[in-house]
Amino acid sequence: MSKLLTISSIILIFVQISYAQQPSVREWRERADSAYVKGNYPAAFKFYEAALKYRLSAQDSLVVLYQYAESARQFNAFDPAEKAYQTIADKDQGKQYPLSRYWLAVVEQRQEKYEEAALH
Repeated sequence: MSKLLTISSIILIFVQISYAQQPSVREWRERADSAYVKGNYPAAFKFYEAALKYRLSAQDSLVVLYQYAESARQFNAFDPAEKAYQTIADKDQGKQYPLSRYWLAVVEQRQEKYEEAALH
């Protein structure tokens, strides 16, 4: 019985340690912002992507999604940038991010989607 209790305790400790080491959304955003400022757009993209997996408020979600799109565009990851800019343009309607449709058109043009780019 004590052997089972010891094994269970060890497993519980490892689970708690691994959970405690999981970065928070704030930490992901800080890492992403730092990478973006340094011009490391692929790293910023991945960090913003990790932050998007958390449950965020509608406003925070839009902010992180825009930063994600900007990072993707900066290192020519046009497909994820296009999807993110489209989502932003649909949700924001040009209020907070008036350039989202412009950048959407730019990434579509770079993917040779000329008709779609002309619409935006």
